[in-house]
Amino acid sequence: MLTVTKIVDRCAKPNNGYRAKHTIVRKDGYLIEIQVRTVLQDEWAQLFERLGDQWGRGIRYALPPEQPDALVPPGVTRREYVDSIKAFSQDIGNLERLLNDEARLTRKKGLWGLWARIRRALMSLGKSHRRLLRAKERMISRLKDLRMGLQ
Repeated sequence: MLTVTKIVDRCAKPNNGYRAKHTIVRKDGYLIEIQVRTVLQDEWAQLFERLGDQWGRGIRYALPPEQPDALVPPGVTRREYVDSIKAFSQDIGNLERLLNDEARLTRKKGLWGLWARIRRALMSLGKSHRRLLRAKERMISRLKDLRMGLQ
């Protein structure tokens, strides 16, 4: 049997841009940490880890990167680049909140007619829904491109 001993919500209170939910459970006397991240949160975390490996692990703890004034493509300093990645984490959080709010709008009590309500809600959101989904795909693509550029 698993017993939840602690839940840390880094989505509600990000740590230096990092977003995830951590649950610590006890099983057979052992503590086990489970991390739950969305695709966007995971892409961001992988990118930030790679930056930390290359520019100094201190960036994970709000320290400046090694050689903070060194220029990197597209002509910004390492410090500016790290700051922009942290700001991008906020954009991800905002997008995920919008998507979650939209999902909440489509949920009602009970299952009867759920699909019809979801469909009506999505249709009423129309272009804004598709725009949110395209923005999410662009963010995933941008994060993957940034990660590839660091290899």
